[in-house]
Amino acid sequence: MKLGPVSYGVLAAALASYAWADDIVVEGISHNPIATSAASGGTAGNITVATDALISISTSGAAVTVDSNNTLDNSGTIENIVKDNGVAVLLRGGVSGGFVEDSTALLNIAGTGSGNFGLLVDGTAPFTGNIEFKDGSGVLVHGTDPVAVGIRTEVIGNVTLGGIINALSAGANGVVVQAPISGSLTNSGVVFLSSYASLTDYSPLQIDPVPHWGIAIGAQITNGFVNAGGTDASDTLAAVGNIQTASTAPALIIAPSVAGAGAQDFSIGLHTTDTFNQSFSVINRGTIANQENDPGLSTIGVQIGESDAGMPAHTVTLQGGFFNRGSITASSESDNFNASQASPAPTNATAIQIGNGAVLLNGGAHTGTVGTGSTVANIVLDAGASSVDDFYKNLTVVWNGEERFITAYDGDTRTATIAGFSGSSETWSTGPHASDPYTIKSAALRNDGQISGFMSGTETGIVTALAIDPFASVPSLINTGTIQAEADSTDPTISDLAAYGIRDRSGTLTDIVNRGIISATAGYKISGPTGPLDDDSQKNVAIDLSAGSAGQTIYNAGQITGDVVFGTAPMAGSVSGNQLILAGGNAGLSGNV
Repeated sequence: MKLGPVSYGVLAAALASYAWADDIVVEGISHNPIATSAASGGTAGNITVATDALISISTSGAAVTVDSNNTLDNSGTIENIVKDNGVAVLLRGGVSGGFVEDSTALLNIAGTGSGNFGLLVDGTAPFTGNIEFKDGSGVLVHGTDPVAVGIRTEVIGNVTLGGIINALSAGANGVVVQAPISGSLTNSGVVFLSSYASLTDYSPLQIDPVPHWGIAIGAQITNGFVNAGGTDASDTLAAVGNIQTASTAPALIIAPSVAGAGAQDFSIGLHTTDTFNQSFSVINRGTIANQENDPGLSTIGVQIGESDAGMPAHTVTLQGGFFNRGSITASSESDNFNASQASPAPTNATAIQIGNGAVLLNGGAHTGTVGTGSTVANIVLDAGASSVDDFYKNLTVVWNGEERFITAYDGDTRTATIAGFSGSSETWSTGPHASDPYTIKSAALRNDGQISGFMSGTETGIVTALAIDPFASVPSLINTGTIQAEADSTDPTISDLAAYGIRDRSGTLTDIVNRGIISATAGYKISGPTGPLDDDSQKNVAIDLSAGSAGQTIYNAGQITGDVVFGTAPMAGSVSGNQLILAGGNAGLSGNV
């Protein structure tokens, strides 16, 4: 059945004799809102919007509503052009349905007012069903603080974001999750935020208004969050998630305050359905970037927990910690020759901020009993372990109280090759015995990709690649990629320019394994290498653990550029409470300890 710009009464009469009249296919142009509860003459049914169809309304409320146990499959365009409170698609809580946006489809909100949503999930009871935006689909929203995808009531199902989500106005938000998702949240598309749709909207001579969050999570996600991308260097065909903004708000934030008045403690569970990194809660294999060039506007790439000082009222726990294989970038500028009417001002850039109230746990990837045939250089896992090669690579294995780093894994034989970890010997004390228990675990934060903070201009500022705030908890870190902070000024007469690769102000980070690069450089730079400021007040701190009082271990088999500052742990007998271990011929340190 096809719905054009005709009345529902005529439509119902014409189709009264059809047994399949519950479902409806929309073709052509319609200016009438439609709901699944009355898809066909007051009878509930599924709605399909065809490729050439346009549903366009100009009144407050939703153009299409799923409010019965039915589905919406959109291949066309659904839009609302009203100024305020315009919604393209509303999924009403309390029903079992589903939403699919196909590769040719668009949700469009053209109004310039407030309260606008591309897709809104709302109600007093959960919505049961999957929500999927396929590759090639689109969401475009305008207005004052609009939201492209908003989840305000629980979703019992998975939410998958493909295609392109554009939020183009001051205060614009890409995806805002304020209620639980019982499944997983996956972004394999592009979430792009800008404060304006056209360069003519604002004067380039001034500091422009900024958008808000790219993706914001303020409630439990049972099976974790993934920003998609390749699982290894050879995986070049995987869809790549991209979260891109230029804002003083984070590109990705996971914090109770996102939920507003409904804020409470919550957790992000393990992404157990992931083939390669099932022990983590938040996985980034794509690109997350917050790159602002207006003077004095500070940036954050990823924020977990709260940025306000002091212990917050609510906490967020990542049950399996955080894994980055992609790129996370924050950059800022203290001046901009384009914004010629704005004065230069100090600015900061933080790639990852583990904020107050954030707790990152070490996720255990697998627990089992030792198989037969282990040696001092490996361990044979049980039959229940993964059959995928290198599935456990770069994780750690604990047997008989000894902890080792897994350098390779043969899925056919279930054999993990091991190396030393945190100063232990390179091999087991003896070959693990068959039937002994073992545990494979990861770090609370693992980086196999790029975590970068950059700042440039004429003024001072602080750049931090990884910041851990005073009331956060991150006990361990494994780095096989690059953690880099660079703060540059073209004026050598300024003071106190600072760069931190890792800055832990919580005192909880006690175990660092570096097999990659950790770098911090700050100073005077126009071109070429960075040099000192005139007063030599710059800070180049690769790892700052000065807030800690417990024993700290840095096992370095990679490169560290910048100073390393330990905490105040006392001697443990004749052994220092803090240890820096350089392991292997590739290990290097350029800086003070």
